[in-house]
Amino acid sequence: MGHSNPYAEYIDGARGTIDFGETEEIAEWKREVIEGLRPALHAVRAGSSDWPSLVNKGVTHDDDIVDWRAFDPLRKWFKSESDEALNAMRDLWTEKPVTAGERIRTFLDVVPSEVGVKRKGTGLRPLSVLLMALGPDHPPYKSRQFNRAYKHTGHPQPPSNADEGAAYEHAVSFLDRLIDCSEETPRDRLEAESILWQMDHRAQHPPDETPSPPSAAWLIRAGRDGERESYNLEHGLASMGWGNLGDLQGASSRHELEGMIRQALPDAPDGAVRNYASQLWSLCSAVRVGDLVVLPLKTTRQIALGIVTQEYSYRADEEGDWRHVLSVDWQRTDVPRSAVKDDLLRSLSAQLTIYAIKDEDDVRRLHQLLLTGEDPGTGSPHDIGADSRDLDFSLEELAQELCWDVRHLHKIEKLLRDKRQVIFQGPPGTGKTYVAQRLAECLAGAPERVRVVQFHPSYAYEDFVQGFRPTLEGGSHGFKLRDGPLRELARRARETEDELHVLVIDEINRGNLSKVFGELYFLLEYRKVKMRLQYSDDEFSLPENLWIIGTMNTADRSIALVDLALRRRFHFVEFHPDKAPVQGLLHRWLQERASGMEWVADVVDRANDKLSDRHASIGPSYFMKEDLDEEMVEMIWEHNVLPYVEEQLFGERDQLDEFNLDRLRHEPEDDSESDATGDQGEESFEGGDASN
Repeated sequence: MGHSNPYAEYIDGARGTIDFGETEEIAEWKREVIEGLRPALHAVRAGSSDWPSLVNKGVTHDDDIVDWRAFDPLRKWFKSESDEALNAMRDLWTEKPVTAGERIRTFLDVVPSEVGVKRKGTGLRPLSVLLMALGPDHPPYKSRQFNRAYKHTGHPQPPSNADEGAAYEHAVSFLDRLIDCSEETPRDRLEAESILWQMDHRAQHPPDETPSPPSAAWLIRAGRDGERESYNLEHGLASMGWGNLGDLQGASSRHELEGMIRQALPDAPDGAVRNYASQLWSLCSAVRVGDLVVLPLKTTRQIALGIVTQEYSYRADEEGDWRHVLSVDWQRTDVPRSAVKDDLLRSLSAQLTIYAIKDEDDVRRLHQLLLTGEDPGTGSPHDIGADSRDLDFSLEELAQELCWDVRHLHKIEKLLRDKRQVIFQGPPGTGKTYVAQRLAECLAGAPERVRVVQFHPSYAYEDFVQGFRPTLEGGSHGFKLRDGPLRELARRARETEDELHVLVIDEINRGNLSKVFGELYFLLEYRKVKMRLQYSDDEFSLPENLWIIGTMNTADRSIALVDLALRRRFHFVEFHPDKAPVQGLLHRWLQERASGMEWVADVVDRANDKLSDRHASIGPSYFMKEDLDEEMVEMIWEHNVLPYVEEQLFGERDQLDEFNLDRLRHEPEDDSESDATGDQGEESFEGGDASN
């Protein structure tokens, strides 16, 4: 029995997968591209001044023959009409009998480094299209489709040290092997390359099928500005650059990895080191073959999705510092963002380089997006939220700003999706109001979709919802029915149903809530029901896309009681110094922003241990100032903290000496105390019905 021919098997398999009649049509279209480039070729050889415009006209961006991002640096260089550019094109299109590899190498030797095309994938692809002007023996090159075919047939990959010219000649020799084993199609290199073209397209757009979703999904970016996107997609990689950091497989634990990062990046703040270590540890120890990878492209408005085919490796020969690599079969690279629903887009807005997508339903939807190009959605009525395309910052960026674990922000977002209203409760100085405003802006996506009000004892229903207000018109006094902030924001939300609006109610428990809310008690729970308000015959309901975040100070016990009926309609999130996410916050903030002042956090912790009422704890916000120094600490302690403590110790002034700043600072450590950095685990964060 003779040996099997993998190239013949590839052609036979392609014949059963794609339409070879269509292959011939695609090859014919590429012959038209060749003819379209001929005027440019003649102009270059003749040195005509219009050669740049003829080249630009001949290089079509239709049907993905060349990525405009890859060709654009060359186009701009050609447009400069420099002698260098003309000479480079003459070398590429020379009439001398030189190989394609020599043409490419000579061309790239002339191109200035700042033009930025010397990369085997993104640089070679536009050059191969320019080579098409020489005829059908010079087909276009797209590394992903060739790499896929190499793997399918067992054909060797180009050597790792192969330059652009060698990579192209390697690809052309592979096409010749396919031609040699076929009596009909493919008959030339254009037809052979067109088969690879179609097979790659079929892999990206498979027929309807319903395989099981992958066990995990990862968002892995390709540079702060997307500078590595084209290279990664062309080469089937997810590659990342992290300074001079070596092979991550040399670290047996996350702690060891932190040590490697500190050595490679000695000037990086502690918080940044921990952040990098968290991401890189996931890269080298958690990402598995078969996991889904999603890449929201920054250079276009599209999304790429693929499956991991090889786990982490370190490639010392990769250019620059992009040496930390996963192999990825990028099955879709052109999914428009319009095909993805807003809530899933928000999940993909993380600005971290590597981010685990943990929500099982998000993983399912991303898998369907990979298979079909469409997001099936959740089908849930809670699918309302801001369009992440409009977000000025993501939850991950907000978490870094707040020195929080991002999981706490995601949990609050889920609580809001459930009931659409939450209350942050805790002592003063724990960041409730600040977090409420910043989170509202992040979720809504624009400041104009956020409204802030503050309740107080004289605040009434007429101020908040609707009521008659005094007017002066034409010299006559009267009253006019006016909407309060709630109705105004509700109207805006109803007019833009695809946008989220957030109402922040500061000090919510300082108002007479039963009078301020009135019939809204009912509408908060039953959003789809309409009812008439006190001052209007029009029926009113609270829109699904209007969320409410309230803040409540628990230190003032005279106002701390909240109607149980209201409690049932809100999720409550605790902001206490002894519980995450506030626990350890001051330590983390000082480590990152005021190194050397960490002792202040120890002092605050000791003072809080001496206060008998946890609701009267001293919050970290007093000291979270960029210009914090010892003099400022003393001023804050004397004029803010001590008066507050004295009020809490009313009738026990003899204890005030225990809160002397110098005394607290030099108090010996209590070994029994828990780690002051606080538990950042999700299990330490609870949100839910306060009435349960």
